[in-house]
Amino acid sequence: MNQPSNSNIRLEDNALEDNALEVSAVLSGEKLAQAQSRERLKVLSAIISLALSLVFLTLFTVTGASSTLRDALGGNALLPTLAFILVFGLLAALLEFPLEVYFGYVQGKRFGLLKQNFSGWLVDQLKGVAVGTAISSVLFLGLYTIFRSFPDLWFPLALGLIALLFGAMLFFAPKLARLNHKSSPIADPDLEGRIRNVFGKAGVRLSKVSKLEVSAKTKGMNAMLSPDGVGTEVIITDTLLEKIDPAGVEVVLAHELGHKIHRDVPVLVVMSAVQIIVVIAVAQWLFTSVGTQFGLQGAGDIATLPLLMLSFTLIGQLASLLINAYKRRMEYRADRYALQITQNKPAFEAAFRVLASENLTDPNPPRWVEIWLHDHPSIDKRLEAARMWKAA
Repeated sequence: MNQPSNSNIRLEDNALEDNALEVSAVLSGEKLAQAQSRERLKVLSAIISLALSLVFLTLFTVTGASSTLRDALGGNALLPTLAFILVFGLLAALLEFPLEVYFGYVQGKRFGLLKQNFSGWLVDQLKGVAVGTAISSVLFLGLYTIFRSFPDLWFPLALGLIALLFGAMLFFAPKLARLNHKSSPIADPDLEGRIRNVFGKAGVRLSKVSKLEVSAKTKGMNAMLSPDGVGTEVIITDTLLEKIDPAGVEVVLAHELGHKIHRDVPVLVVMSAVQIIVVIAVAQWLFTSVGTQFGLQGAGDIATLPLLMLSFTLIGQLASLLINAYKRRMEYRADRYALQITQNKPAFEAAFRVLASENLTDPNPPRWVEIWLHDHPSIDKRLEAARMWKAA
């Protein structure tokens, strides 16, 4: 095999440096400053939210507020347990609400990414809270029933509960995607034909292509694949269709197909299930360590829910470092697959420039921020990797 000469290496390095400059140039001046400001606000939001959760969960336990709430609601029977989960969840949501308003609504409006008025935004938030409450209620009610009735079999039963819950979430994913937005069949036969061609190259059956109408509420752009019987449905936001040309849409969907071909979603589901099992194991240790302090009554006591949530928070922070690192590798692999299927580097680069500009994404965040908070590589790095890719 011929080795590249030093001059060729220098030329490619220069090309990568030029490419990074091109990405930043798309966000030059005020846009780049806005993107970097958004990144700093994300970090600040994450720090405040984490600190607030740790303080709230700890104080709610050690002050006896948790055991007092349990007694006020009627103890550990089924309905009082459900009532505790709902009331505790409401208190936690109210605690986070000012952060959602400031970092979500106020800053979204400031940067021009959010188009809704406050009442419309609030309705969508309440819908999200309702869905989250339903999921968490099923999870926690099931777990505490297992803790009380089958304390020695918590591991296999909890694993089964988690599997059922994840299966239901995947099944209802298409409906959840349409919770806040209308959808309609795509009215572009040429684009649909190009999409079918990409699916044909990947060997994946396409059932239909739908447009998700988000532009009245946000500038955000997205595309996803959703199970649809024996086939796969493509869901594309109207904002993406408006700003990215058909060749770019092909690249974006080829990237999503890369995730499907590589079975990334099932792998992530397994990783999430393992994380929850570890969380429960740590929580069991906490239950034993705390014992009957603060009015608690052992693992089956719903008043220990703040300790379980504390375990979720701490283990979640640690696990996210590993899971996000794996996700970033998945994104690089899906990018390579998209380039392999489409053989279109210019369209790939053009699409990412539009995404960076429209979503006000910092093209090159600090490394520690990327490691901690990002499950996607920075746009600069992804474009550098695309420049280095060569067709087989």
